[in-house]
Amino acid sequence: MSCPPAHDSRDEAAPVAEDAASVNAILRDQNAAQQIRIAQLEARIAELERQLGLNSGNSGKPPSSDGLKKKPVRVSSLRERSGKKPGGQKGHPGETLRQSETVDAAINHFPKACAGCGEALSEAMATDHIARQVFDLPEPQPLIVTEHRAHSCRCAACGTQTRADFPPDVKAPVQYGARIADSGDCGQSFRSIADSDSDRSRTAFR
Repeated sequence: MSCPPAHDSRDEAAPVAEDAASVNAILRDQNAAQQIRIAQLEARIAELERQLGLNSGNSGKPPSSDGLKKKPVRVSSLRERSGKKPGGQKGHPGETLRQSETVDAAINHFPKACAGCGEALSEAMATDHIARQVFDLPEPQPLIVTEHRAHSCRCAACGTQTRADFPPDVKAPVQYGARIADSGDCGQSFRSIADSDSDRSRTAFR
């Protein structure tokens, strides 16, 4: 009696790994789009706050433009004097931006010449280092352009030519994808599309 063929679990694991990779790629794209949107909103809020803070005292506006937003008459503080200087006191721990234990990129800087005698130095002579970290937003990623092609086939039996249907969400010759529509920033996306097309044109005619 022959034994049944052994079951290879790798055949089932491969599609799962591919699905996980696709989901991770989508999540990374969404995160990048959200970070860009957050930065834009923060810049917009800062600009609106700046405009709201303008008056005749800190801009070229006439005093009549202050309206009801006139500066209140300054009164002396009702708190009793403590004898301490204003601001953080000595020994107070404070709250500042702290360095991260994990970094996304590291750039090494080595001195080229000795500060004492001027002799040349190399990376192999390094003994230690000090670090400073810069927190910043990632660069915007270029848009991904996917072209859907609906092919037509001619029947060998009757000669009728039948064209495939486009997916239900592909309704126009050019349109935004679902992730851009969800982010609500079509203006920025349109500029990115224009920049991408311009770059491709320059590359094609070089």
